[in-house]
Amino acid sequence: MNDEIQHALIDAQTVRKLGLTLTDDPERWTVAVTSGAEDLKRADAFALQDPSIVDGVLKQKLAAMRSQLEADDRDCRFVRRLNATGMNGIVWNAHRCGSRNIVMLEAIRAAFVEQFGLKLNAGNSSEFAEAIRQTDVVILPYLVDALDICVGCAPKGDTRQRQWTLEVLRLVDDDPWRTAIRKAISTDDARKLE
Repeated sequence: MNDEIQHALIDAQTVRKLGLTLTDDPERWTVAVTSGAEDLKRADAFALQDPSIVDGVLKQKLAAMRSQLEADDRDCRFVRRLNATGMNGIVWNAHRCGSRNIVMLEAIRAAFVEQFGLKLNAGNSSEFAEAIRQTDVVILPYLVDALDICVGCAPKGDTRQRQWTLEVLRLVDDDPWRTAIRKAISTDDARKLE
């Protein structure tokens, strides 16, 4: 029975690793996460058949896999939700399409709250940045993209919101090229973007 549990855990880990290579395709990533969860259920079912064979180490492995798969599911839902906002179709010039940008900004804010319990523009930017840095490395680019969009979508007169988000981005992503683009966007300096 112990072998069946180990094999199910190996299957779950293998599918999980595959899923982490599919983050750019949320539908396929979802399938991998679901498949990993099914493998974990199979391991749990074997463990329930004979609880005496499940030692402390095996319990820890099951719990760790459960935690990893739950985090993957949460991250995958976040990426799907961001994609559903139309993030790729952002209009950076708030003067041309302000209402669409506000709707997108609100959708991104809601996604951060729902998936991570994080409120944009609330509290300490350093603590928010630390929470972002603690996420899995595969989701980090999506979080940075979402924050970049928040800078571009912020209403023209809301400098506090932009500055807070720029500070989080500075702490999370110090790429000089992206930093220059963010500065140009936040100051509405279209010449720097050309």
